[in-house]
Amino acid sequence: MTTSARAPIGPMLFRQTTAEFLKLWRVPAFSATSLLLPVVFYAFIGIGQASQRLQGTHITFGAYFLASMAVYAVANVMIFSFGISVANERGMKMDLLMRATPLPPLAYLLAKCITAIVFAALTLAVLFPFAYIAGGVRLDATEWFTLAYRVLLGSIPFIALGFAIGYLAGPNSAIAVINLIYLPTAFASGVPGGLRRGVLRDCALGVSARREP
Repeated sequence: MTTSARAPIGPMLFRQTTAEFLKLWRVPAFSATSLLLPVVFYAFIGIGQASQRLQGTHITFGAYFLASMAVYAVANVMIFSFGISVANERGMKMDLLMRATPLPPLAYLLAKCITAIVFAALTLAVLFPFAYIAGGVRLDATEWFTLAYRVLLGSIPFIALGFAIGYLAGPNSAIAVINLIYLPTAFASGVPGGLRRGVLRDCALGVSARREP
């Protein structure tokens, strides 16, 4: 009795990632919003006071708000776009259909994660030049790179949160659940730039100060 050899996961992962990327890229409501919304926010809020320095620091508001919008852009892709996408796919029973294919579950999940990170990197690739040209933000090459890779690494928990919401909430309730979780925590942490020091950051500093001997 002979058994068929298992197909290598590398080519399947590459093709599944390509399919996931093209599926989202061909939806202007997703791709255009993900790429341009942070730029619009930066244009309305950041450009007018980009050259002002934060009180007691040498950091300009343009650079500070750039970092805030970078985090917002990445989190927006991970939570809103992919969380809702997973919920909609579950509503259409696409997850059950994928189980009937030879595609390993790991390749399916990794393809979604890689696609999310690629889209997040594209949003930064659009936001950074805009902040440089329109906002006059001047950073060293190492600072640009450090900001980008730290934001992308910090997006990994948001991928997990997006998947959790997508699998726990239905397609009709996913948007409400995401807004209920993401928006309060975003404003409390100061990500939109409205708070000089976020409430969550102050709480974290207070907890760490109490634990110090």
